[in-house]
Amino acid sequence: MKKDDPKAIKMMIALVDNELTKLGFKLNKKPQKLHVLRPHQAQRICGISINSGKPTIARKQLRLLRAAEHRLKTTGESSLSQNTLMGWNSYVHMVHSANDCAWCNDERNSPKAVFCPKCEFVSKKHSTAGLARHWKNNHSEHVLLELPRCKYHQHLLT
Repeated sequence: MKKDDPKAIKMMIALVDNELTKLGFKLNKKPQKLHVLRPHQAQRICGISINSGKPTIARKQLRLLRAAEHRLKTTGESSLSQNTLMGWNSYVHMVHSANDCAWCNDERNSPKAVFCPKCEFVSKKHSTAGLARHWKNNHSEHVLLELPRCKYHQHLLT
């Protein structure tokens, strides 16, 4: 197992501190605020993971949001109110619109929207089954599979 080089870590912290000072900022060196994270650890800023080089929201959080949406649709009750859910969905869209997802980058998008990114089709019941039928009838199937999708929209047509 590789061990950390404490000397290199201290030099890196000093370098970052020096650069921040030049820009008029101050590094908070309190032990509960300054963390050295390894590449295999979740590196999050304000709930957004930055490990992959693209901003993403944790899979666990996305699953909780989808579960709340499902409960709201099926039973009408959820741990999140409709307004809270809309706020979270806007947050997810904002974070994921920085990615190359065909659904996130479309102006018609809301995280619940099920539409064709190649034409004007929108599924009336917001079902992926309707979108799948539309694709089979109007577009070549392999093109859909090649469309870039973010983690939030990965579930479409899978």
